[in-house]
This record gives sequence, C-alpha cells and structure tokens, in this order.
Amino acid sequence: MTCAKLFSGADQALCYAKYRPAYPEELYTVVLEYAGGPKTLAVDIACGSGQATAALAALYGRVVAQDGSEEQLHQAKQLPNIEYQHRDAHETGLPDQCADLVAVAQALHWFKHKEFYQEVRRILKPSGTFAAWTYSLPILNHRQHPAQVSAYGQQHS
Repeated sequence: MTCAKLFSGADQALCYAKYRPAYPEELYTVVLEYAGGPKTLAVDIACGSGQATAALAALYGRVVAQDGSEEQLHQAKQLPNIEYQHRDAHETGLPDQCADLVAVAQALHWFKHKEFYQEVRRILKPSGTFAAWTYSLPILNHRQHPAQVSAYGQQHS
C-alpha cells in the first residue's frame, strides 16, 4: 500500500483536515530566519490538507503545494497564492532551480530518500533552503536552535 492510499478516501481526508494539529508560528520564524533571501516561491511537498501550506502562503509570494492524495487536496484551504497539485514527491514536474524553499512537514519518512533528494536538488535555487520538520524538537544544521532549546526548556521544566 502506498502512503497516498493511507490518506485517501473522503472520510479519511476530512478527519485528517479537521484533527491534524497546526505547527507553531515560531517554527516558521526559525525557518525564515535560516533561509533569508527571496521569498518568491515555496514548494510544500506531501502537503496533505495544507496545514503548513496556508502558513507558508502568508510568508511567500506563491506556494505550490503537492500531495499524492486528491482527497487530501480537496480538503485544503484555498488562498489566491496557493496552487495545489496532485503529484508524487519524487517527480514534482516543476522547473529546474525554481524554488526558494522546499518544505516537508511530517512526511519525510514516507519518501524514497535518494530519489526525493535528487528532486529537491533539481528544483531548489542555488541559494534556496530545504526544510523538513516533525512534531518533535527540531534540529537545525545538526545543532538545536537556541530559541528552540529555550522554548523546550520552558515547556518541559
């Protein structure tokens, strides 16, 4: 069974959109701080019903959000600067070196890593940023970001 099939079906997609938690605003602050540079195009891979996509749309001029489940995409929040596409993470169909940011929220474990990273390198601008996150404490450049360490310490002391 492919991961897209796990998240397909109208009822499953509706529940996913309704109950999937959002990511904290601080996460996007850290990503933007790290990324710097232009904020023309963000690509959200395996976007599901768009939890991260909508947040990225507030920060980037345009967001292309792709997912392998059409049902998930039907549940996604529609905004004028978001284009949703039914695509495989390993073959985005996007032009070479087009993206300022390639983001993956809570989905990296589903991918064929070799093929996926080749695609990321192909579509990412030379000055672009790849960011992947989960619901656990993030690690940036093999180090924890001081703001995240501080926030974690305050919440878990």
